[in-house]
Order: sequence, then structure tokens, then C-alpha cells
Amino acid sequence: MEDANAAGYDGMNLPYSPEAEQSVLGAILLDSSCIDRVAEILPRPDYFHQVNHVMIYSAMLEMFTLGQPIDFVTVLEKLK
Repeated sequence: MEDANAAGYDGMNLPYSPEAEQSVLGAILLDSSCIDRVAEILPRPDYFHQVNHVMIYSAMLEMFTLGQPIDFVTVLEKLK
């Protein structure tokens, strides 16, 4: 089960991938129109494992709900 441990699985918690989380957030920053589809699959920020990713995705979802533009600058401002 060495491969599972390398992927973030410790036998007690669900496996996770920080790189996959980064890819999802990066995709939204590159093309904010994809957040509509992403939000269907990941409707809650707590689906992310890393706290900073939870905060970023939460900000993105809030901005999406309010109809605000989502890009690197606007998300950074929202997080300040």
C-alpha cells in the first residue's frame, strides 16, 4: 500500500492531492467560466483538504454567486 501512502492516504482519512486542488483552483483562475461546472462537482469549499485552498475556493464561490469577475487580482483582493 505504499502507492496509496504516497498519494496522501494514511489509512484513516480520505486520500487527497494538493496538486489536484491546485489544478482546480488554477483552472478557475485561467478560465473563470469553468466555475459553473466545478461548483456542480464541488459545491462546498470543505471538499478541499488544505486550509488555504478552502479559503480560496470559498472566496471564488462567493464571487461566483454574486456575479463578480473571478481572476487572480479579484480573488487576491477578496482574500485581503
